[in-house]
Amino acid sequence: MKKRILIVEDESRQAKLWMTKLEHEGYKVDLAENGKEACDKMLKESYNLILTDIRMPQLDGLQLLDWIKERDRELPVIVLTAYAEVESAVKAMKKGAYDYVKKPIDLEDLVQIIGKVFRMKRLEEENVYLRKELSRKTGELIVGKSITFKKVMDLIEKVAKTKSTILIGGETGTGKELVANAIHYNSPRKNAPLVVVNCAALPENLLESELFGHVKGAFTGAYEDKKGKFAVADSGTIFLDEIGAIPINLQSKLLRVIENQQFEPIGSTKTILCDVRIIAATNVDLKKAIEKDNFREDLYYRLNVFPIYLPPLRQRVEDIPYLIDHFIKMYSNELKKVIKGIEKQALDILISYSWPGNVRELENVMERAIVLCETDTLTADLFSMLEGKNAERQLPLLNTKHSEDFSCYQNSGNYSESKKKLLAAFDSNFIIKIIRETKGNITMAAKISGIDRKNLYRKIKSLNIDPKEFKYK
Repeated sequence: MKKRILIVEDESRQAKLWMTKLEHEGYKVDLAENGKEACDKMLKESYNLILTDIRMPQLDGLQLLDWIKERDRELPVIVLTAYAEVESAVKAMKKGAYDYVKKPIDLEDLVQIIGKVFRMKRLEEENVYLRKELSRKTGELIVGKSITFKKVMDLIEKVAKTKSTILIGGETGTGKELVANAIHYNSPRKNAPLVVVNCAALPENLLESELFGHVKGAFTGAYEDKKGKFAVADSGTIFLDEIGAIPINLQSKLLRVIENQQFEPIGSTKTILCDVRIIAATNVDLKKAIEKDNFREDLYYRLNVFPIYLPPLRQRVEDIPYLIDHFIKMYSNELKKVIKGIEKQALDILISYSWPGNVRELENVMERAIVLCETDTLTADLFSMLEGKNAERQLPLLNTKHSEDFSCYQNSGNYSESKKKLLAAFDSNFIIKIIRETKGNITMAAKISGIDRKNLYRKIKSLNIDPKEFKYK
């Protein structure tokens, strides 16, 4: 897409000359005769750069610069001055101008300066992205000050330097992959690959090929050799997320990899050696899975050499203000918005909410609030949907006079059957409510609810809900 430039200049002849040159260079250019007109245009359109004179009627260049920086501190502004006013140029730079140019302007010099600004902006954006990715890898996004949190961080620090196999437990959204990243990138293997496999995301036949690879002709559709994730992760770390979902017949092969550091690709008799550290994660109780013969006991003990349990957010409420502050800084920068803080009433709502989706749900809620925020402070109305959810969640526990409302789910006093019916009804009501609120937008519904988009889609399908029906409700 063409970069958009707004020229703010009261001498129309000069402005049109600059406009013609910049459009010839491939930019899309708009003109404004003064600061007030520039403000009006910027409220309607989005620009990549502002080129403004200092001396103008109604609203001068420095006042316009102040107005721009209050709304978008990252938007580059180049100031023009015909008076060789060093003092004005210095003021402009102190207020946040990207550069200044003296009149009369050489058109070729102007093109060079603008090109330089866009190159610098691109490098800055790339650096922000790289810093964000590095912080994710090194675990800097794991935020908190509570005693529980500090204990987890101490465990991460101790085990990162070892070769021990690790099993991370905790509810969905507690940050298990972040912990795996922190361990790998603080270990002696940090310069080798970290390979992530979601064991629940692939069907059984594809999961085996994904983990161990296959040779050409091993099965229908195997048109060429494929390298498995264990081979890719050689000398590094493999993170097996949702390990409880791995089929029972594959568990013996995984056990062999852990015990002997070797495996055979599908359809091959050749044994491949691999030096891989294994970090596994689960949001289910593997001991209960063992009791139901869904998980091998010997594999569990091989994985559970160094267990790390991540507590749900509701058990470390004191960390919520730190997480909120972190997400405000992160998304203000990412979305190029000036958000200075959060009002007390809004903070109280976030602290009192039970966060079934944990940190991931909090992050989604904060991103949504920052997108919708039209001032420099997050207000309570941006989080009003949480108050209703919290009340719904607390009602059966705190208000016994409503117990008769659940009588329809009872089955001759049978606890298990009644519980199944109640949970099924809750699932249906919750999904319909969130789909109605988002007018059938599954991506938005997943963000607000904290439910993984794929899981939400499966639930919608199983309940025979058509999101399109809610589009105009």
